[in-house]
Amino acid sequence: MVAVSGGADSVALLHLLNDLASDQGWRLGVAHLNHQLRGRAARLDEQFVRALAASMDWPCHVRRRDVAQAARRSRQSMEMAAREARYAFFRYLLRRHGYDVVALAHTRDDQAETLLLRLLRGAGLAGLGAMAPVAERDGMRIVRPLLAVSKLELISHLRKRGVAWREDASNEDTTLLRNRVRHELMPLIRDRFNPKADDVLARTAELLREDHAALNALAVDDVREARVGGGQALAVSRLRALDAARRRRAVLRWLIDAGVEESRLTADLVERVCALSASEQGTSETPVHGALRVVRTYGRLTLSGVSGAAGRSGSGRYKLNVPGRTVIRELGIRVDTEWTQGYAQTDPGRCGRMPADAWLAAERVGRAGLYVRTRAAGDRFAPSGRGGSRKLQDVFVDLKLARERRDLFPLLECRREIVWVPGYRVARGWTVPSASARSLHIRMASLLKPE
Repeated sequence: MVAVSGGADSVALLHLLNDLASDQGWRLGVAHLNHQLRGRAARLDEQFVRALAASMDWPCHVRRRDVAQAARRSRQSMEMAAREARYAFFRYLLRRHGYDVVALAHTRDDQAETLLLRLLRGAGLAGLGAMAPVAERDGMRIVRPLLAVSKLELISHLRKRGVAWREDASNEDTTLLRNRVRHELMPLIRDRFNPKADDVLARTAELLREDHAALNALAVDDVREARVGGGQALAVSRLRALDAARRRRAVLRWLIDAGVEESRLTADLVERVCALSASEQGTSETPVHGALRVVRTYGRLTLSGVSGAAGRSGSGRYKLNVPGRTVIRELGIRVDTEWTQGYAQTDPGRCGRMPADAWLAAERVGRAGLYVRTRAAGDRFAPSGRGGSRKLQDVFVDLKLARERRDLFPLLECRREIVWVPGYRVARGWTVPSASARSLHIRMASLLKPE
């Protein structure tokens, strides 16, 4: 599945993959998301991509999403909301149409800009490695075949072949940080410091990714040794026994494993979490993002969705937009729902891991309200594929969900019944009966992890 905006980079990528498809035995599909931000220009982009796909005889999948409205509703930047909309679209297409890989048209220029952006924000090796040529994201395999190629090379290639593309005027908008880096900072660096700065920065990102992979293997062992409380918390004493460099790497690995998007991880955050491990006495905390905190309670570090009394109350109940998105900042999650068809298999051994997906029988849901809530005394759950019902507390114990996470664990409720324990199972009687049956797809994700 090739993501095509209509710009020079993605048009070049589609042409190059199309040239190779026959010999390689590839089946291509074209994906275009109309962000509905530029009126007539966006409609013309959509028409252009449809015609391009048709000229190559490949299927074209188009979705229109009001990104501005989504940004307002979720209180995100326009860039973040657009990015989330794109990746949600990609996941849908892979599941619905059976594509194996998502191909993106990021170039060497994009790589250099990404490294600078993360350097300016403050990041460790994980962030400074920028974009990988091959990556896994939320179960999707993503490839970036043009990461070593410059935009000028691609434009030259298109011109030689007489291939047209669309220009996006928003790429010139310097109110956006990436565009300021592209149009102001990078030209200054090339002109005043190094004309080959793009090559140098891209190569630096590659070297940093290799270093990150090697050090990460060591950090995995350190985190495993430090885990306590069912694996969700870290023992401060184990962290203190490590030297400063290994302690930073272990904290970084732990935050990533807990669901924090790498792009959110700054050097400052890692240092603040490391500072919490300087003592095992009393309780202290440091902010991560929004309402999320890393909390030290005596000798343990945990990641909590909220802090203080609100975090201990366990009394939240939130009605979901169906279809649509609901942001629940108190629990540090967002929930997307959409009516669809069929379902996908999920791993029932991922209780509490985000993102998590479930499909409910549309006929059973009907017009009833759908809610996310935290646990209450006496809760029981009847998992599909199992007989009878069980105390929710016993389910949590069997699934090894850390005690400190249970009061804030989000549960899906419909018709006053717990219908899904995220990452585990849908309730008996709520599963989708067949691949052709109408269903409601629910996706729950951490606010720290953009899709």
